[in-house]
Amino acid sequence: MKPYHIYRKLKRLYLFIVCLIIAFFSTVLSAQPENWNIRYYTAEDGLSSNHIICIIKDSRGMIWVGADNGLNRFDGYSFTQLEYAPGQNHLVSTIKVLSIYEDGDSVMWIGTSDGLFRYDPIEPLDSIRQYRYRETVHDNVMQQPQPVNRICEDRNGLLWMNCADVDEGMLTGMMTFDKNNETFTRKRVYGTADEHEVHTGEEEVIVDTYCDREGTLWVSTASGLSKYIYEEDAFVNYVPYPGNSKPQVNLVLYLYEDSYGNLWTPGIYGLRAFDRKTGKFTDPVALQEYEGMIGMQSAAYSIREDRDGYLWMRVNPINLARFRPDSVNRNKLVNRGQWIPEIPNISTNDQLNALLVENPYSVWMPLSDRGLCHITIPRSNFRSIEPKIAGWNQLEDSYVIGLFADSIHTLWISTMGLGTIQYNMISGDAEVHSIMSHGMVNAIDTDAAGNLWF
Repeated sequence: MKPYHIYRKLKRLYLFIVCLIIAFFSTVLSAQPENWNIRYYTAEDGLSSNHIICIIKDSRGMIWVGADNGLNRFDGYSFTQLEYAPGQNHLVSTIKVLSIYEDGDSVMWIGTSDGLFRYDPIEPLDSIRQYRYRETVHDNVMQQPQPVNRICEDRNGLLWMNCADVDEGMLTGMMTFDKNNETFTRKRVYGTADEHEVHTGEEEVIVDTYCDREGTLWVSTASGLSKYIYEEDAFVNYVPYPGNSKPQVNLVLYLYEDSYGNLWTPGIYGLRAFDRKTGKFTDPVALQEYEGMIGMQSAAYSIREDRDGYLWMRVNPINLARFRPDSVNRNKLVNRGQWIPEIPNISTNDQLNALLVENPYSVWMPLSDRGLCHITIPRSNFRSIEPKIAGWNQLEDSYVIGLFADSIHTLWISTMGLGTIQYNMISGDAEVHSIMSHGMVNAIDTDAAGNLWF
């Protein structure tokens, strides 16, 4: 067989492999909405209540759902509660569950309307412990009901929690819990209108608590963002709009760190990132505006990232959307994300934990007093790719010689005639490299240190 025909056959084979790789890493929203499988779960399907407050998936693959009437778990087939025996539920499956958190030891910490529960799923139910902070913190406020919300664990293994139950108007403040000593400590965040100052003045209303990958604690409040300084046992304030005292303008609604290290701090004007090196906020991206109390607003809640690097979120607050960071500047969004078709009765109660993205093809979210909605998106088999480079249409007249997909969603395509193409499978951006003097790369691979070899 002539070399030319061999190259033509190789070219067709490699193009087919390109399609397979792209299909595997492709974005899921290329599937048509009418083909999506949307299933609803209610109390008739085993949930303890139709009013869902929080949902997580643990390291063992079990889904845990907190409702206003107890803790539920889903094993992939059905929902059940924690029972000593049929019909004899444990206390944690009968009271209001506000937050669920799994620590580094795979122990579940359950925040409820009546304190904090510790539960190790591999231990018997009798081992579940309940902790009320009025038992270790003594002041008048602590004699009230004991809500525990938004739990996170810092670098020292200390649990931080926002002790609030918004539905009941309970805003008790912030607590830490020492797992070794089993004691609570009251923590106060004080407001200020100035940037980068240790808080002074009135105590703030806590909106969210979050521990980043380095174990640093961040707190969002009505006045902005606060960082805990461990050496000083104090908080430093960062204000989105210094000097602007209008209600809600500096409010930070939610905190989330993505895999690129961006700390997202949405406010009423849209989604924005906080640069921890400069202490500055990026300009907000208005995702979907609506007429609010102080003009046009664009709020985002419950941000989650899928394994393809896309950010899912609830917006304003009844819409579900998915956006991706810009391939060059990761703290900016490509403001051409795709909206999920309208799903009736999506929850409007601004619950912060109420979104679970298992993977790009499976999303869970609560409905307004109608249980849970599970969206399953079919995987696309193939899709065409059009990298943003000059001469891509010349590939038909070139030979594809080698392919390599690295760990950061980049596909390397070596060709004869067009050079070596670096293609970002998320953003679609591409760049041509002339790696060899003769322009042809026969093989691509990486070593243990992550270096590419051609």
